[in-house]
Amino acid sequence: MNREFDTIAAICTGLTESGISVIRISGPDSIEAADRIFKTASGLSPSVFRSNRMHLGQVINEDGSILDEAMCCVFRAPHSYTAEDCVEIQCHGGIRVTGLILSLILSGNVRQAERGEFTKRAFLNGRIDLSQAESVMSLVSAVSDRGVSVSASGLLGVQGERIREIREKIRFSTAHIEAALDDPDEISYSPDDLLSETEPVLLELKKVSSSSKVGKLLESGVDTVIAGLPNSGKSSLMNFLAGEETSIVTDIPGTTRDAVRARITLDGDIVLNLADTAGLRDSEDPIEKLGVEKSYAILNNADLVLFLVDGSVAQNEENMKIYGTLGDKKTVTVITKADLPAAFDIDSAPFAHRVSFSSVTGQGLTELRSMIRSVLDMDPDPEGKQAGLMILTSRQETLINRAISGLENAIASCGEGVTEDLYVSHLYDAYGALSEFLGEEVGDDIIDEIFRSFCMGK
Repeated sequence: MNREFDTIAAICTGLTESGISVIRISGPDSIEAADRIFKTASGLSPSVFRSNRMHLGQVINEDGSILDEAMCCVFRAPHSYTAEDCVEIQCHGGIRVTGLILSLILSGNVRQAERGEFTKRAFLNGRIDLSQAESVMSLVSAVSDRGVSVSASGLLGVQGERIREIREKIRFSTAHIEAALDDPDEISYSPDDLLSETEPVLLELKKVSSSSKVGKLLESGVDTVIAGLPNSGKSSLMNFLAGEETSIVTDIPGTTRDAVRARITLDGDIVLNLADTAGLRDSEDPIEKLGVEKSYAILNNADLVLFLVDGSVAQNEENMKIYGTLGDKKTVTVITKADLPAAFDIDSAPFAHRVSFSSVTGQGLTELRSMIRSVLDMDPDPEGKQAGLMILTSRQETLINRAISGLENAIASCGEGVTEDLYVSHLYDAYGALSEFLGEEVGDDIIDEIFRSFCMGK
């Protein structure tokens, strides 16, 4: 279904000096707008260009002077990103020249595109579903190789197809019940029938729901806090993992007052947003005390804690006190300074996930990586088998959980002796949630909110 829109334009590449910049125009007057400003050396205008072919030419100012040499490509509806007539101009990547070309385009019957408006039109014109549109932004913001793979899978429709298959099974059950209600003499439907049809679907949806945490971590990275007593090796570990000296390392306790941050990638698919925090201890120094308070505040919001214990000194109560405050946080205990004589009895400490490590020699790095992966439940997926299972946004997670609730209510009704029409009501709830997931039953306010999070030019 195509809808009529006005014509929009925007710079699609970053506003920085680069080799080229790309300006996109989309809408009913896009080719006419390109005709006003672009000509080939032989005088041809974009309106006579073959679709999907690049043409070398010049961008012409209103006074007839040449503004830039550029490439122009025309995409005629519906074979374009937005499923509308669309033109893309590739010019030299100067900030000023790109802005001047956009101004020329906007001087006609064209307005500046809003955030995400090109992708929004692709959705409204039926070229992609809403889960594919969300995958566009996930792909742009992905920080790991695996995050890119998962987002690309969603963009290609793997995720949406999976949801449609699940929804079709729910529709089949609903149709079966309604047929039995309409013709009870010829068609029977029992609670056992409902259970046999919906329990496998419920299990499948729960598998999808369980991917939400991993999906979010793949998209934005794992907020990881390095915590422990002063001089436990936090800054040394930070510098070792970051591959550069981001934190000051001294023998003087309490030198780290504010959180020092860095982003690293483990094996291409797990990104850790590291924060090296102030040593956790009681202090009378007002500045250090503020640093400790801030460390605990950062700890509360962490996805993962690397809790450091100095392996060269004997066990002390302060370590156990700090460890006790971590509660159910995903935690890897790192027994540091493994290159020094061991004084810490690892076996006597109740640390569930622990590894010995040396920032001097790198001893234990492989084990540390493996332990982090295990604690986060993010095992490698080299063949991309999990890509179609991932949900990447809070909206998607909410709707999957709504569908799960609908199926659980339908199944619970089986043991309550209710009439079949109540089964149907719960199944419709699940079906509607999955339809909203795909964008088939969603309000304009939700659509606007989703696309407002996109970057300009997308």
